[in-house]
Amino acid sequence: PIARHTLVEHMQDGVIVIDEQNRIMDVNPSALRWLNWTQAPPIGKDIQDLLKGLFNQFPEFPPHLYVETEIHTPDSPDHFFDLRIEPLINNKGKQTGRLMVLRDITRQKSAEKALRDAHDRLRLHLKEIEILQEELREQAIRDPLTGLFNRSGLWTNSLHPMCLPAGPWASPR
Repeated sequence: PIARHTLVEHMQDGVIVIDEQNRIMDVNPSALRWLNWTQAPPIGKDIQDLLKGLFNQFPEFPPHLYVETEIHTPDSPDHFFDLRIEPLINNKGKQTGRLMVLRDITRQKSAEKALRDAHDRLRLHLKEIEILQEELREQAIRDPLTGLFNRSGLWTNSLHPMCLPAGPWASPR
């Protein structure tokens, strides 16, 4: 039990244990820090006191279901958490409460956003390259002064070797 207590107290994930009446039975320092709780530990208080509007949907989840969702703190909208809630079942099969685990996923969300932004920039660059390639194709086959096909354009578009009669002007085959 000492190792388990030490592990929970020092882990990076926030851990909150609540009973069937949504009262806090245990909470580790990481959860208190992430939820900006600066008072005495809220043991025995309703979970909504600790969450303070952070997660108003909590009572809507059926207590016997496993839930996983993402939340962010109202005072720091760029701070994201993965929240897992699962029922605690005793050895007789009766539910005695729920376990809430908060994991900071802010770095992951920032990386996802940076990846989406890079993807969008690359898509824009690709579109620009496609437009420039089309312009270059046109410039390669048209005279810039008259807009008419030049020799290359004529050769490509109408005077293909298969269409020309044989003669001294034809290119060797």
